[in-house]
Amino acid sequence: GIHTSKGGADITREFGKFRGTVGGTLTRNVYTAATLSDGSLMSMSDRNQTTGEARMRLGYEVSPALIPFIEGSIGRAYSDQTLDRNGYNRNANIYAAKAGVEVDFGEKLRGEVSSGYKQVRYFDARLAKIDWSPIRGTDVNFTLTTGVEPSTTAGVSGSTYYTISTALSQQMIDNLVARLGGATTFRHFAPAGVASDQTEW
Repeated sequence: GIHTSKGGADITREFGKFRGTVGGTLTRNVYTAATLSDGSLMSMSDRNQTTGEARMRLGYEVSPALIPFIEGSIGRAYSDQTLDRNGYNRNANIYAAKAGVEVDFGEKLRGEVSSGYKQVRYFDARLAKIDWSPIRGTDVNFTLTTGVEPSTTAGVSGSTYYTISTALSQQMIDNLVARLGGATTFRHFAPAGVASDQTEW
């Protein structure tokens, strides 16, 4: 069994069109004993660990619904036992940076798309550092589109539409590329109350 508890807090302050955020998270992982094939128990307490992370984000409001940002974070992982059963020190420093964009269309759509880099450096020199970053040959596209469309429905002038689309592609081999994508469109008709708004997926 793995029991994970996590808590955190963020504080955001606006300076004109700039938006600054500082925050932190604390994560606690506790492992229960493993049951072996002969029915005996083996303690997993050397895997119990607490991780703390502090982060800072700076964004710029292009529009109320679109805020590009950059973010950096630093953290540290502490094991309950300095050395695990194999004699390794699993305590580590964690570094991360990313850039992306926040989107907020009220009740319809809210979230962010980002990409970045993360590294875990263990205190034990025998353990190699762990790096994560976007894989070469991977492309992620994120598109926001808005416009107006006329209508042929009696009493309806037309509509304003907002489309968000994403596409992920990965070059598998020289002549083979895999793609995965999706899109959603929200269409608001004018005048209000004559035709129902639409959401397409």
